[in-house]
Amino acid sequence: MIIADETPASPAKGSPSQLAHTPPAPPPYQASQNPQRPNNEVGASSYPSRTHIVYASTPLVPGRPIALTARRRFLNAFLVAILIWFLFSVFVRSVIELAFWNHRHGRMDWPGDYSLPDETRVRNCLDDADWQEYSRDAPHNSFPYHSRASFELPVDSDALMFLARGSQQAGEFDVRASSEVSDKAKIDVVVSFHTFDARSRAHICQIRRERGLGLGIFTPPQPRYPSGPRENQLFFFVTVYLPSTADGSPLHIRDLSTDLPLYSHRVGHLEDHVLFKNISFHTSNMPIGIESLFAANASMHTSNSPISGSFNTSSSLTLSTSNSPIRVDVGLSNEDKKATSLNMKTSNSGIHASVSLLKESGSENSGGSYDVTGVTSNSEVVFDFPASPIDSVLHLKGKTSNGNAIATLNPAYEGAFYLKTTLFRPEVQRTGATDPSGRERRRSVEYSTYQRGLVQGRVKWAGSHAAGGSVELQTSNLPVTLKI
Repeated sequence: MIIADETPASPAKGSPSQLAHTPPAPPPYQASQNPQRPNNEVGASSYPSRTHIVYASTPLVPGRPIALTARRRFLNAFLVAILIWFLFSVFVRSVIELAFWNHRHGRMDWPGDYSLPDETRVRNCLDDADWQEYSRDAPHNSFPYHSRASFELPVDSDALMFLARGSQQAGEFDVRASSEVSDKAKIDVVVSFHTFDARSRAHICQIRRERGLGLGIFTPPQPRYPSGPRENQLFFFVTVYLPSTADGSPLHIRDLSTDLPLYSHRVGHLEDHVLFKNISFHTSNMPIGIESLFAANASMHTSNSPISGSFNTSSSLTLSTSNSPIRVDVGLSNEDKKATSLNMKTSNSGIHASVSLLKESGSENSGGSYDVTGVTSNSEVVFDFPASPIDSVLHLKGKTSNGNAIATLNPAYEGAFYLKTTLFRPEVQRTGATDPSGRERRRSVEYSTYQRGLVQGRVKWAGSHAAGGSVELQTSNLPVTLKI
């Protein structure tokens, strides 16, 4: 017997009715176009083909890609990095600008921001209102604006001082004689600049020490960020006018000194107008030029720039630079107390010195004592002695390398010589000089060593009992020549 089951037959797997009641329900799908096989058909599958079913957990948005490509992700990250860098730059700029705003408005350790000589005090600084517009021909045409201010310093001060500190500044320092009779030196300061904001950051102040006073020029210790150097550059022209005396005698200055980096130094014809007990110039990367100067003690220091001019000293003269030549005419006066000295030093450039040895009138019978030294490298060292007292004592030392060493001695010279080089035999040239004393004595030259690389000996006038001096010339790879 066949009993018919009244329970409805279960729908085939994969049919729409079964899928609709299966949690979670997938979206509706279209049935296959192929007719289903009957359940009782041999080999019929109860599941539809996988290619006819699409499962999706979220609705699809037409026209939008499922994921970003690797190139798109890199581009987005790069743009984000640029944005972060820009915001960080703006922040840093704001902080630095705020710091410099504080400097301009007095919120700095002034003048503690600068390294000043011991016991130097700063006071009485110039205000913006004290500047006067400079309407004459511009001294420095590369700057559009120029202002001027004037000061006075008593010439009977123990010391007159000039110094500069800070960045974004350079200039010229000039000392001249004035025909005006006064007890004060007049100082003119002209500043050339691109913006008034740059000028307002400069402080021109009086400086004092226990024994002296002078002028100081101060600019911010560090360049202002991010403005370029051209906008903030200042160029100062400092001119010192030394007055005349009522009776026409030379003006006496006890001490004049500068500490002015990046300032060129010039001195006019002061030899007959001013007598300096001490004068000292210190600069860097700028030349020093002297038309004529007389000082008991003088010192000139620079770097990477030449020193030139006419000097006269009764005690000591020091000239120092580097990578630039020294070309000078020097008068050394001596009073027998101790040797008057000349010391010159440079590098990679030549030394050319014409040195006149002079005797102070009224001194003892001795001809005086003088020490002259010139040291350089990779260039020549050349000495000439057009004048020398009888019975004077000269100690000369010239040293270089890869350059000629040459000395032309005055006929009054008596003493030893030491000439040394490599590759060559040093040469002694006799010039046929006549007896400077007028006694028609014969000059003799004696050699103790005469060989390649070294010549030693002594030169003297017959019958002379002078103590005598010494000459030492050294170089390498090039000749040494002594003219007597």
